[in-house]
Amino acid sequence: MHATEAVLTLKYADISKFTIVDALDAAAKLADQFATGQSKALFKTLDEVTTKTGNVVRAGGPITHDAMFEMLDKMEHEFSGNSATANLVMVIHPDMGPRVAQLAAEFESSRDLKKRHNEIMARKYEQFRTREMDRNLAG
Repeated sequence: MHATEAVLTLKYADISKFTIVDALDAAAKLADQFATGQSKALFKTLDEVTTKTGNVVRAGGPITHDAMFEMLDKMEHEFSGNSATANLVMVIHPDMGPRVAQLAAEFESSRDLKKRHNEIMARKYEQFRTREMDRNLAG
């Protein structure tokens, strides 16, 4: 578990001038500090866990379709009927936004990329069915 802290420093002379507006501003700044600390701790933990389990994909440069497919392939998926049950969420640095948007546009206009995606998801569906059958047989 990672400790997260937020710090507020006031000069003794400023305490008598401290208003409700100042208190609300200070509370917002403390909340921002705490949220930043929690986010850093969460991403550190995710990095540690995914590294230990071998689920890290290093693109080695700008993200590519190959890296995206490798990430998708490393994940365990759940299905309801023939459809994946969860919407995938990708957390990226803001600087990566334009590149990911470019990849999404390329994906939407490419039969080959969609075919590759469908092949991965078909394999994931079969893996899901196997897990479910094994689970049903065991329990």
